[in-house]
Amino acid sequence: MDVGRSLSDWKAASLDLTRPRSSENEEKELQRVAHELLIEDGNCSGHAAFRRLGSCIELHTVVIAPSLRGTGRSQALLQAAISRWRQDRILNGSSVQPKVDLAAAVRGEEIVEPPWRKDMVCFTRHPSLAASLIANGFQYAQSKRRWWSLWIRRHPLGRLNSRTMLSLMANRLLRGSTMLFFGETLPPGSKKPGIFRMWFQRRRRLFHQLTYLSRNRLFILEAAAEFIPRDSEDGDDMHDKLEAMGLDISIHTHTRGKGDADVWDEGEEDDTPFVDMTQEE
Repeated sequence: MDVGRSLSDWKAASLDLTRPRSSENEEKELQRVAHELLIEDGNCSGHAAFRRLGSCIELHTVVIAPSLRGTGRSQALLQAAISRWRQDRILNGSSVQPKVDLAAAVRGEEIVEPPWRKDMVCFTRHPSLAASLIANGFQYAQSKRRWWSLWIRRHPLGRLNSRTMLSLMANRLLRGSTMLFFGETLPPGSKKPGIFRMWFQRRRRLFHQLTYLSRNRLFILEAAAEFIPRDSEDGDDMHDKLEAMGLDISIHTHTRGKGDADVWDEGEEDDTPFVDMTQEE
């Protein structure tokens, strides 16, 4: 089971994901970062990772194997991720040993453990992943006035507190700087362009993500929310919710035919990258 190779290939194929590493480095990253994997017949079919983001936990790099996209695997992957988040104290930055109020215990009072679970957030612009998130208890974050918008207009990230917002900005700045300075290799079989075009093409992932940055939507699963997975095939109701978020529901369906097997669980495959200067030989 070569999970590292699968992750490297999936990231290279999708410009919406993080910069791909070699299979060896992906394997090392899996040992360092909290994550969930879907394993079927000894092969990896799905991946989702966790990241501490200020006072929240971010669910990111949610991806399904290309041959299995559109088959509902994202539901199983999300439910496994939510179950991990609900039970894992270390993931939430809490002590494994709950604090005990001995004085209250001696007085015979009911011991109430203080909340230790953090809210979980996820960013996506893909309707299919958005539908799966809503079906599993996530709420679409409405715009709210905050200090970074000078309280003049409602900001899409207004539901995030200052600590989380600063952590988000630092994380995205670091990720963007890495893509800008290091770039990545061209796709296999592509013809190398000139030096000037080569520089831009190797940074196509950064330009692509900046282009679609405003289309991303924030979804929040509150720590106190009861986990009751809902039926993801609520057709009309789900379409209304996605349309209200400004997501294109025309590419979203939960009952896809054989001809749609190549559609991602995260949404439709992207069209031509923002900067495409390669030609097949």
